[in-house]
Amino acid sequence: MQSTSKQEFSVVDRVAEVLRIEAAAIGDAASRLSSVDVDKALQILGSCAGKVIVTGVGKSGVIAQKIAQTLTSTGTMAVFVHPSDALHGGLGVVAE
Repeated sequence: MQSTSKQEFSVVDRVAEVLRIEAAAIGDAASRLSSVDVDKALQILGSCAGKVIVTGVGKSGVIAQKIAQTLTSTGTMAVFVHPSDALHGGLGVVAE
């Protein structure tokens, strides 16, 4: 069996460092959660009589698409609308 090269260790070290940074960011986000804000957001979503419109651009758009898919798969009607598309006719999905 070949020994692991020094370069492979640096890749593993880098991946581990990225995971540590991401874990710290999640911990920071968790520490900023407000029970009042979370309760309010859940109440708004839970009392929604129509569909939930989710939007975002770039990475936020990708996350918004996933949120819309998850809401739909758990029984809440939701749709992702890209802001640029909204300006060019995509607002047709928005209703009272």
